[in-house]
Amino acid sequence: MTDTEQMSADAKAIAEEASKQGNFSFIDRLSNRNYATEDVTVFLDERAGSIIEKLSQDLLLQKDPEQREIIEKQIAYQSEKARESRYILHLEGVSVETYDACVDLAQAEFPLEYNEYRNPLTAKLEREVVENDDRELLFRTHLWAAFIRSVEDADGNLDENISPEFVAVFLKLAPIAAQVEVGAAVQRLRMVSDWMDKIQGEDFFPKS
Repeated sequence: MTDTEQMSADAKAIAEEASKQGNFSFIDRLSNRNYATEDVTVFLDERAGSIIEKLSQDLLLQKDPEQREIIEKQIAYQSEKARESRYILHLEGVSVETYDACVDLAQAEFPLEYNEYRNPLTAKLEREVVENDDRELLFRTHLWAAFIRSVEDADGNLDENISPEFVAVFLKLAPIAAQVEVGAAVQRLRMVSDWMDKIQGEDFFPKS
């Protein structure tokens, strides 16, 4: 089983569990509030983490008490810097309609363009979409803004005013590792949402 197939299987299992009696809420589902959630912890100061790792190795090798004390103080200082740069992003899945709206918005602003080519095997004329970085960025900022419901800082303060502009700043300033973590969470939640929409189709609801 490939990683994608395993991810889809895991997403299906989560969707099936969420759709069981006792876990499922009809009102929440109609209000798009019954989708899976996931928290992602990111550190904006990656350098502090690297320094802590090196200092920890130095501490293991250091025998002199005074030098050990100096290193321990440096570790404490860098640990506080890392802590202050920690944020928890609270994500929740969105409906297929919300996802499609993000696609439509991006394509309306930056219409699709195509390159035509002749398939060497079939000799048929085919075409492929020309990649557009601006369209992709617009799509991602709106999609992530839909998935990210709130952001919690190191002191527990919660910011629920998540907008495409917020995501654009995050994509500009956050380390690549943090962006990858959030992107992976969005992908997982999207797959769960897709499965929930399939499971909770017309036949899922009781007939009057």
